[in-house]
Amino acid sequence: MMYNQKPLVSVLVPAYNHDKYVEEAILSVINQTYGYNNIQLIVADDYSQDNTAEVISKLSGKYKFKFIKHTKNTGACATLNEMISISSGKYITSFASDDIMVPDRIENQIKIISENPGIDILAGDIILIDKLSKIIYIQSSNNPAHLMTYDFEDLFLRLKPGFAAGATIIKSDLYKRIGAYDPNYKIEDYFFWLKAAYNKAKIVKCNIPFLYYRVLSNSLSSDKKMMDQEGFKVLTIYKSHPKYDIAIQNREIFNLSKMIFIDRIKVLQNLTNNPVLLLNRRIIKLLIMLFLPKSILRRKFPENFYRYEKL
Repeated sequence: MMYNQKPLVSVLVPAYNHDKYVEEAILSVINQTYGYNNIQLIVADDYSQDNTAEVISKLSGKYKFKFIKHTKNTGACATLNEMISISSGKYITSFASDDIMVPDRIENQIKIISENPGIDILAGDIILIDKLSKIIYIQSSNNPAHLMTYDFEDLFLRLKPGFAAGATIIKSDLYKRIGAYDPNYKIEDYFFWLKAAYNKAKIVKCNIPFLYYRVLSNSLSSDKKMMDQEGFKVLTIYKSHPKYDIAIQNREIFNLSKMIFIDRIKVLQNLTNNPVLLLNRRIIKLLIMLFLPKSILRRKFPENFYRYEKL
């Protein structure tokens, strides 16, 4: 008897010092509506200093997934590359060990890809949660099924909304074609999106939430200064691009738009030190944000408010 077999999806969970959250993350994979038998789960502990490895080990014995335990810290890029190298799925998705998959995430992602052939990377929205897994913000859209395609300039110049790495699924052949992540760049996802788009990968985003993204003040994304510097570092790869200077300006304005939720005085100081930004058309929105009261900022820009205001 012939039947349609679901494509295998490799789910990678790099873990580090998340003993309070890693079990919830793993169970969100095991309980996917797509069917755990259609999933290859790989979890790697990158030499955590808490009980993360012990929690993973116990769960791996029960649910029979691949557990990699490092004897030294290698970093996110090296860990992801290691897991990708042993993945056998047609599609690969990864998310942090303090986040949670939406229950029907993989089922919906595979459905969209099957209905829209040629997609190399499919991204979605996120739902912000706090340290107790309480929902604090849900991205919403009047047209959740709408598909937005990204080319290189869309990402390079930040012409379209960004997306979270943990809410994406990637065709494994893309890694074989262009390579994986570079440990020299700490924003491994931004590095990879640009490399993929530069190599003509088809990148698409839908407005369906795929991930519960946990907001923690000690997470890597909360180290704003480092993230800002690494963003510029990634852009320098494409320094010969004719719109490089615009990309740098747009990145600076993007960084300042986040700083508004942390320190408005520093935003003004940066604008004073870099007056050329005032000629950039994106500056109008930044200036409006700069003088809005906190109550309106929270209502108009809830995602950035919750991700940066409390740091």
